[in-house]
Amino acid sequence: PICIEPIFNLDSVILPADRKQQLIEIVDSIRLGPKVLDGWKFREHLPYGRGVTALFHGPSGTGKTMAAMGVARSL
Repeated sequence: PICIEPIFNLDSVILPADRKQQLIEIVDSIRLGPKVLDGWKFREHLPYGRGVTALFHGPSGTGKTMAAMGVARSL
């Protein structure tokens, strides 16, 4: 399989504070998933839909790929 090493981190991504916070929340939801699902026993109450989905939208050149790489590198 081909592996792409993300070259950007979230500090490289310049966004308004509210949108930057959304990226941080994506990372946190993935990192804290095991604690919430297993540690707090929520897994049995959420039989499906535990994945994380993010839609990056905007014209070419606005940083969608950079933001996605920042999230990936954070994880």
